[in-house]
Amino acid sequence: DLYQIRKKVQVLRDLDSSEKQKAAAAMALGELALHGAPTQLAIEAAKGVPLLVAMLGESLMENHAAYALHMLAMNPRVAKAIVACGARQPLEEMRGEGNAMDTLKLLPDDPKAEPKAEQKTSGEMNLKQLKSEVKALETGSKAVQCRAAEQLGTWAAISDENRGAINRAGGCEALVALVVNGSDDAKWHAAR
Repeated sequence: DLYQIRKKVQVLRDLDSSEKQKAAAAMALGELALHGAPTQLAIEAAKGVPLLVAMLGESLMENHAAYALHMLAMNPRVAKAIVACGARQPLEEMRGEGNAMDTLKLLPDDPKAEPKAEQKTSGEMNLKQLKSEVKALETGSKAVQCRAAEQLGTWAAISDENRGAINRAGGCEALVALVVNGSDDAKWHAAR
């Protein structure tokens, strides 16, 4: 997903991309956002949100952008970023469009307010678990490396604090090493 996200965001960013290409890229980002929180956060991290918001005033592209923003707004953290990028007014001006109305319902009134508590998943982590997963990335079997990379991805998708802790524990370097030297499955899990 990460490669596709970067590729589609680059189409949105490229001044030489046609409106049709940008509309298709926005639609593809919306489809990728259906993969869940890690993908939604990756699209935000790739700076896709402001580019999609900028498309809202463009008649040919705005419906596709509204669709992508709707799929992204299902994540409360990304919904805050959408509001912070100024999407509320252009979406309100598109009131007749279903995606615009649905997106508005998902947006918080105050982008600075904390998002509603998200359900706990396997996101609770402590330093001992984190170090264990990083060590598994470095020394584990192929299956153990895949599982460790997947767990770190789950934790990283939950919060900035988790991402910082993973980085401080050496997880980023271990994930990069896995992308370079790991099995195909391990590379996929490490890169997502």
